[in-house]
Amino acid sequence: MTILAGIFSRSPEHLISEDMSQTLQARMSRHPQDRVVVDAHPRYLLASVDVHAYGESAIRKDADGSVSLLCGEPLIACQHSDEAGTRLEDLATIHAACEHATWAPLARANGVFCAANFSSQNCQLTLIADKLGIRPLYYWISDRYVVFASMLRILEGLPWVPKEIDLCALAEITTLGMPLGSRSAYQQIRTIGAAEVIQISTQHVQHTHYWRWDDVQPTLLETSALLQEAATRFRRAVVRRNRGDKRTLAFLSGGLDSRAIVATLRSLGVEVHTFNIASPGTLDQGLSAQFAKEVGTFHHEEPIDQNLCAKYSVTLARAWGSSQARQQQPVPRPQLAWSGDGGSVGVGHIVITKEIVDFLRAGNLDAAVQAFLNDERANVLLRLFKSDLGGKLAGLLFEGVRQELLALHAPDPGRNFHLFIMLNDQRRHMAEHFEHLDLHRVEFHLPFYDSDFLELIVSSPIDLCLRHGFYSQWLQYMPPSMLRVPWQAYPGHEPSSLPIPENLIYQWGAQSSKMFQAAQKQKLLEDTYQLLNAKDFPCRLLNKSYLRLAMWAYRFVLRDTSYVLEVARTVYQCAHRCDSVVPYYPQRHPKTSAGSQPGFGVSS
Repeated sequence: MTILAGIFSRSPEHLISEDMSQTLQARMSRHPQDRVVVDAHPRYLLASVDVHAYGESAIRKDADGSVSLLCGEPLIACQHSDEAGTRLEDLATIHAACEHATWAPLARANGVFCAANFSSQNCQLTLIADKLGIRPLYYWISDRYVVFASMLRILEGLPWVPKEIDLCALAEITTLGMPLGSRSAYQQIRTIGAAEVIQISTQHVQHTHYWRWDDVQPTLLETSALLQEAATRFRRAVVRRNRGDKRTLAFLSGGLDSRAIVATLRSLGVEVHTFNIASPGTLDQGLSAQFAKEVGTFHHEEPIDQNLCAKYSVTLARAWGSSQARQQQPVPRPQLAWSGDGGSVGVGHIVITKEIVDFLRAGNLDAAVQAFLNDERANVLLRLFKSDLGGKLAGLLFEGVRQELLALHAPDPGRNFHLFIMLNDQRRHMAEHFEHLDLHRVEFHLPFYDSDFLELIVSSPIDLCLRHGFYSQWLQYMPPSMLRVPWQAYPGHEPSSLPIPENLIYQWGAQSSKMFQAAQKQKLLEDTYQLLNAKDFPCRLLNKSYLRLAMWAYRFVLRDTSYVLEVARTVYQCAHRCDSVVPYYPQRHPKTSAGSQPGFGVSS
C-alpha cells in the first residue's frame, strides 16, 4: 500500500455521508491513473491507493468484517531468527495484534511503516506507527468522527476538518524546519508518534507504545566487538530489505551514508544503478562518480533542482523513467530505491555537541536547550512578526524543545539529546518524500532506520559517537571499498582519511552557497511579491512593512535578508490553509510508567 486514509464514526447516530466519502476519495491521489480501493461499512470508510512498489497486497479482511491496511514494510523478525517475514506475513501479524490488543510482536519490527485496523468485534479503530514514526499518519479526533491519512494534504482538503494554526508549531516550523512532538501546523490535526498505538472507540481514546528508545540499556561490548556487531547488523539490515534482488537502484552522494549502502550491496553481488543528484563541479558529484567507478555501478548524474517538491525522489523517478538503462539492465522492483537517510544523525550524531551532552549530564536542561537553539541559529525573527507575537513565539519555541527533552529518561542523560533529535528531526525527515508519493511513486529502502541496527547505536557510549567518531572507526569493519575513495565530511567532524580533490567545490562552502543563492533569488523575490499582494496576507501574524523593506534590501543586494523572506513564505504556507489562529502552550509531561511513551505532545 502507498496511501491510506479513512473515516471512523464513533457513534451509530453519526454515519458517514456519501459526500464525506466522495470528498475523501477525491483527495487520495493526484495521479490520473491511480485507482482508489474503498472498503465501506456503516461505521467506517477505508480508502487506499497502491503503486505496487513492493509487489504484495497490503489489505487484510476477515469474514467478520475486521480489516487492516498497511503502508511500507514492517520487516518483523521471526521469533527464533533474524530473518524477516514477507509483507503478507507482517500484515497478518499486525492484524492479529490489533484483534487481540497484544503489541509484543510489533517490538520485533525493523522497518518503516504505518497501519490502520478496524475491528468489527468491538467497533474500534487502531492506528499504528513504526518504532521511530518515520512513516507519517495524521489524524483528527472529534466526539463524532475520526479522520486519518498517511498524507497531510488529504486532511487539509477536507472541509469538515477544522484547521486552526498552532502558534507553538509555527514557532518550531519557522526556526527548526518542523513541528515537534505530535504537532502539525494545525491545532486539531496531530501525527502519530514513535512506536505509538492509538485505539479509538465510542467511549475512549487510548495511547500506548510497544517500544521505548530510552529503555535501551548501555552495551556491555568492548569497542572493537561493538563496531564489528554494528557492521554485522547493518549488513543484515541491507539483506532483509533486498530480499534477494540481483539488481537495484540507489542514491549515491559524495558522503558516507549512501556509500555504506552501495558498498554493502556490491559486496553481496548485487548490481546497482546509482544516482547522484547534485550541482556540477561539487565534491558531492565528483566523489560519488569516483566511488561508482571503484565499485562498478551503472552511474547516473542529474543536476539538482531546488524548486521541486521532494526533489531527490522526483529527480530519481524522472531520471530512471527516461533512462535507456531501464530496458538494457532492467530492475526487478524499479519503484524501490536505496537511500542513506538517517546515517548522519543516527550514526554520525551531527547536531549533537559535547557541550549539550555535558549540560544534560549536569542536569542543566535550560542551558542545553539554549545551546541547541544557538547552534542551529533558531531565532524567532521578532521584527518580522507582529509586536505582540514575536516574543510569545520565542518563548513557545524554547518551551517546546524543553518539554520534549524532559520527556526522555535514558540511562545516560547525554543520550537524551540524540533521542530528541531522532524522535523529532529524523521522525519528520522523510515527511516531504511521503507527502508526494502519489506523484513520484518511489518507495525507499532505509537501512539506517533499521531498528535492530539503531538499537545498537543507541546502546553505545555517546562520547564515542560524537563528531562521526563511531562512524570513522566503523568504516574499518565495512567492505574495504569504503576507504578507497575520499569522502565529503561535515565541518567540525572526523575528516576523510584520504586527501580531498582541490578542484571541486565543497558542498557547504561559501562558493557553493553563492551558487545556490543565485539560482534561488529570482523565485524567492517573486514569491515574496505575490505574498505581499495576496488578499489573504496573514496580517495577524506578519509585519508587512518590515517584509517589504527586507524584500527591497535583498533585491538590491543591500544585505542578505533571504532568511526573512523564506520565513515569511513558510508562515504564509501554514496560514493560508487555516481557518483561524489559536494560541497553544505545550503542557508539561509527567514522568510516565513503563507501559507508555512520554512526550511527543500526546493528546487524548
